[in-house]
Amino acid sequence: MADGFVRSIVVERFLNSLLVSVLLRQVWFRWVMVVFLLAGLVLAISVPKVWVSSPPGIHPPVRVSLIDLAQAWSLRRTADRATDAGHGAEAASAWQGAISHNPGDLSLLRGALNHLVQSDVAVTGAVNRILFHTAWLLRLSEGDRADVGLAAQVYDRFELSAGVVALLEPRAESLTAAEERVFLMALFREGRMDEFGRRWARLAEAAQADRELELYHAAYLAGWGPPGGSQAGRARLEEAQKDPDLKVLACRLKLAVSAQYLDVEGYQAGLQRLDRAKADRLTDRICYWLLLQSVGRLDRAQREAAAYRRTPVTPTELLRLAEAYVKLGLKGQALELLKVHAVEFGVPGTLSGADLWKFYTDLLVEMRQWADLRAAAYQLRVLDQASQLLTGFSFFMEARAEYGLNHFEQARLVVAQIAEHSFEDAHLALQIASNLVLMGYAAAAEQILARERRLTEDVRYWKTLAEAYDALRDPLQFFRAAGRAHGLAPDDPLMAQLYARALVMGRLLPEQAVLLTQRYLDLDRAAAQPRVHHALALAMNRRFTEAEETLRPVQPEELVGRDQTLYYLAAFEISVGRQRPQLAREALDRIRPEHLSPNQLKWLDQQVTRLAPI
Repeated sequence: MADGFVRSIVVERFLNSLLVSVLLRQVWFRWVMVVFLLAGLVLAISVPKVWVSSPPGIHPPVRVSLIDLAQAWSLRRTADRATDAGHGAEAASAWQGAISHNPGDLSLLRGALNHLVQSDVAVTGAVNRILFHTAWLLRLSEGDRADVGLAAQVYDRFELSAGVVALLEPRAESLTAAEERVFLMALFREGRMDEFGRRWARLAEAAQADRELELYHAAYLAGWGPPGGSQAGRARLEEAQKDPDLKVLACRLKLAVSAQYLDVEGYQAGLQRLDRAKADRLTDRICYWLLLQSVGRLDRAQREAAAYRRTPVTPTELLRLAEAYVKLGLKGQALELLKVHAVEFGVPGTLSGADLWKFYTDLLVEMRQWADLRAAAYQLRVLDQASQLLTGFSFFMEARAEYGLNHFEQARLVVAQIAEHSFEDAHLALQIASNLVLMGYAAAAEQILARERRLTEDVRYWKTLAEAYDALRDPLQFFRAAGRAHGLAPDDPLMAQLYARALVMGRLLPEQAVLLTQRYLDLDRAAAQPRVHHALALAMNRRFTEAEETLRPVQPEELVGRDQTLYYLAAFEISVGRQRPQLAREALDRIRPEHLSPNQLKWLDQQVTRLAPI
């Protein structure tokens, strides 16, 4: 009864409350409450970025909000209207805005890049962003055939010929007319003239009638074509310089011909014409400085390069300028340039982005700027937080800095984090592994290479893997990897030398070891290492007299580390074979077990137990 009384009091107070009274008696208030509830619900599902817009398989996936989707849709419509009205700059800006709201939408990326290649809008400050979107499109679409062609046209717009060639060369036998056009021009700019000539000969007459392509062919004839065509090519370039539509291209192509003939005066005159037309480029200047250097005018090249102040507009231009500074002996200027611009231009995933960071790292290592290298590693890691494309490389940069500072324990801890990351660029993974072997972190190098299967036909891959297994004292794997390297490049003396060392360290295939070490010795009979290895191979074949004669010229006190231990191992085996126990024991005392492979140690233990007492 008491419980019923309490419930009645609660119900009465609830019904008499102001809010409930208004809610029950005022229709308009009920509608207001419904509107507020719906608004809250819409806000709750519109603001959070929970909607995946990127294709399946992209990690991490691109997540956007409903507000982002609505804004991207609105900006896309704005871009379409601006294009129809002929307002190219406004359309380009709207496309870029749409992508910023929904970067996982393939249609937005394609629309923006198609607008770029089909319009003549001048692009100034957004080049790096456009190049990032181009690379991002290829990643999202997993190299879709049409997207590859579109990306090649974008790269051609900025004359990034290395990118064009990298994209189209694997598909060189099935190019569309538009792709063939940009591919030919890229081959010329990259200096691959023989290939340019062969592909030109295969072109249809309609393609050869293209005015710009025909001008490239004239330049090819002027500088690289068959005898007798040079004069006609030069005459065509001179004629084209009178054509308002072709004069800039003709002048630029004539620069290439002047460089081919080391014609400094002709190149300088062409540069002046381009300067007057406000059409000169940074790459033209770089070529001029290197031309001056090649004809012995290094001082002038250094002065002009040091005085040049134009800022690069693409990662490729920045990389070429830094490389030119280094070639001209201006390493300090190259370093300052990269310190200022590496973060801006070295965006992971863009064309030349990874190459830029690799070059910057190599320069800092060469100049022993360890603190700057560590700072650059942190900068790259922050820059790469979203894409995780170069994070593994940033840990390598940090490890190299710690190693250079002799912080070996800290370097070891950082190295362990490198192997936890995958590498989109297989060649970058190989370069990191090669450096880790040299630094003494062979286990991490082997871990990186063991899961890298894209380079199994590359001799450098097997060479690096063999060196890692050698450092890890794994004779069987060393033998297998070195054998693959030698099999891929049987005529390469370095691969033969590597395989010979694997046979000697593993005490494997004695007869083949003698043949390979003999070949290795014949390349440099004055060197100590090949003599030691050949002596070991001869001793393995019980050819003790020849082994002793081979080893005699070597002075062991001039050897260090493993080479000295192998010398005494050979001397020990020769002495045992020729029954000289005293000399064998003297050699044995000088052998350092840590420099031998398990197979060699096992053999040595067996011989020591059988060694006759003195």
